[in-house]
Amino acid sequence: MATASEIRAQIAEAQRRLEHEQRKSSELQAELAAANERQQLRRQLDELNKLIESQKDKNNWTRTQRLWTDADEWGDHLPTEKVQPQRKRHATGTCQSSSGEIESTCNNGVTTGSYVWKIHGMSWLEHALEQNEETYLCSDQYCDVGPEAFDFVYHPKRELVDAPVPAPGEGVFAASLALRVHNDVGSAFRYKVFVKHSDGHFVLWGAGEGNHARGDASEMVFGPDVQEDSGPAQGIFGLSHKQLLESKWVTDDTLTVKFELELREDCAIAGAAPSKVHVGPSTIISEFLSLFEEGKWSDVTFIVKGEPMKAHLQVLCARSEVFARQFHSGMMESASKEVVINDCEQKVFKAFLQFLYSDDFSHIETMLTQNAGAKADSLSDSSGNSASSRTQTRTSLLQDVLFVSHRYEISRLSLWCEKQLCEQFNADEVCSVLCQAHLCESKQLEVVCLKYIKENMDKVATTLE
Repeated sequence: MATASEIRAQIAEAQRRLEHEQRKSSELQAELAAANERQQLRRQLDELNKLIESQKDKNNWTRTQRLWTDADEWGDHLPTEKVQPQRKRHATGTCQSSSGEIESTCNNGVTTGSYVWKIHGMSWLEHALEQNEETYLCSDQYCDVGPEAFDFVYHPKRELVDAPVPAPGEGVFAASLALRVHNDVGSAFRYKVFVKHSDGHFVLWGAGEGNHARGDASEMVFGPDVQEDSGPAQGIFGLSHKQLLESKWVTDDTLTVKFELELREDCAIAGAAPSKVHVGPSTIISEFLSLFEEGKWSDVTFIVKGEPMKAHLQVLCARSEVFARQFHSGMMESASKEVVINDCEQKVFKAFLQFLYSDDFSHIETMLTQNAGAKADSLSDSSGNSASSRTQTRTSLLQDVLFVSHRYEISRLSLWCEKQLCEQFNADEVCSVLCQAHLCESKQLEVVCLKYIKENMDKVATTLE
């Protein structure tokens, strides 16, 4: 049994702990009050941002009215009739003949744009719309093409979709997937709508190009199945929302669509320029690539799993600080100008060098397309031990490119690989990709992998058994 002195000591210790917890409680209350204040300020900021967007819409409409008024197509003082200027003809005393060539250009002022819209959580869409008291989903930002601003909408019930500026007494529009114009300044435009299949390819939906000439675009809705009644519209490839969820057009509960737009601004037709001098496109990239492909004047050699690859010191050092340090800091390579690489596939390293010479991702894409599904060479670890060969997927090849771009600090290529990997790994690959993301400090890729594992734990756990 404890003595009185021991009990008094325990009481004193308990008293100290109580005072500590009380002080901590006061600190936490102060932190909570500060957090509540920050939350209140964020809501005030949200309200101000909403007012800003609303004012932008009003300003866009006022700007459109002003443009139409300047063109005498709107306003309180429209002309009763337009007077066409008369061209004067000068008589001549003799008959003369002449010949020549005249050119007019109608595609001046043409701008193109391509936007991909991904709708995640398609199976939750109707519930989410009901909770937010909405009937259809709108893309959360405008997509600019030239002076026009577009947005996209998806209606799961294929019913009424509002035009940005509904015209009094005009018809109504029903659609499943459509686009709208919010800053109509009289441009003519064409559009195509594509839907992504589960095999990764975009497939054209509808008969082909949709067209709109000019004027009143903001009073309309555009899309392959838009109809001027209350609906329901035909639906994407004739499918209802429920059928779409069960189809090959929705992958991992995500619908991916692409809008390709061509727009001609309201400008005069251009005549041919008097000069016939044609200035060709830049050739510097192709010329740099020819230096690499042909090995002209090379001064560095990479030995990649026994295969020599010629390169140029100045190009490598200009593109990578790692190469600059490797060849100018007294290391063995600075004297031999030869680098042995055994932990990277030949085709991957060649595509990497092609990117260094061109800054063009198409060389990486070509390598991925040609080699996905092929057997990898026997791999060697850093100690030179041989590992068994494996079948390469696009994901594993991207991991290899991410590895080499991270090693040589080519940040643009690393970020591109990270973006590609965020969009395409599966349950069999996610653990390997997560490890790679950690090693290569690809923070966003780590977040995406962890989120995928959390949401698909049963699938991932099965692959680990």
